[in-house]
Amino acid sequence: LTLTASAPAGEPVTLRLALPAGVQPDGPSLDALVATGTVSRYETEDGAATLHLAALPAGGTFLGTLKVIPTLAGTLQAPPAKLTPDARPQLARAFAPRTWKIAP
Repeated sequence: LTLTASAPAGEPVTLRLALPAGVQPDGPSLDALVATGTVSRYETEDGAATLHLAALPAGGTFLGTLKVIPTLAGTLQAPPAKLTPDARPQLARAFAPRTWKIAP
């Protein structure tokens, strides 16, 4: 997956990437995002990966690549992803759910 996000300048944000049942985030690709400084830390749980992004400069954009591992095939529905500025949670935004098509 290629992730692109923008957020208020100068504020750390949390990106909760919702995943459909049968899709898991790849640990080494998450570790690589931390190692490059793209993500300060992350947590995973069934159905989601939460990425803690460093503050962006004015007009800056987060761009990261995350490998995911499908354990099921078919058409799967993911819940909405959510981007939340850490200091101003009232500015949180949820994004439309995505349909995933995974070939057998």
